[in-house]
Amino acid sequence: MIKIWHKADSYNPAKANINTWVYTLARNSRIDYLRRNSRYCTEIDPTEIFNNIEDAADGPFQAAQQKSIESKIDHGLKQLPAEQGQVLAKVYLEGKSHQEAAGELNLPLGTVKSRVRLALKKLELLLKR
Repeated sequence: MIKIWHKADSYNPAKANINTWVYTLARNSRIDYLRRNSRYCTEIDPTEIFNNIEDAADGPFQAAQQKSIESKIDHGLKQLPAEQGQVLAKVYLEGKSHQEAAGELNLPLGTVKSRVRLALKKLELLLKR
C-alpha cells in the first residue's frame, strides 16, 4: 500500500484500469523482492559439491562404441550417390544451411532438401544392416 501511495501520481487512467495498475505494482514489487533476496539464498551444501564429482572423461567402452559408430557412418556415406554425399557433407559436416548449400552447389533449394532427405533415408537403411 505504501508503494501505491508513493506512485499514485504515476497512475494514468487512459493506459489501464486502477485494478490492473495496482496488481501490476504488487506483482513487480514481489518480483523485485524475490530477486533481491534469493541472490544470497542457497540450498546447496558446499561440502556436498566435492563428494559428488564424477570423471567427465569417456571410458574405454564409450570410446570404442563411438569409434564403431563413426566407422559405420563413414562406410554408409561412401555408399551413397556422389551428389547426395556432397549435399550431406555441406549441410551436416560443414554446418551450412540448405540455402547456403544450394548457392554453393548451384542447385535449386528444393533439390538440396530432397537430396538431404533421400540421403538420410538411405543412410538409415545402410546403418540398420
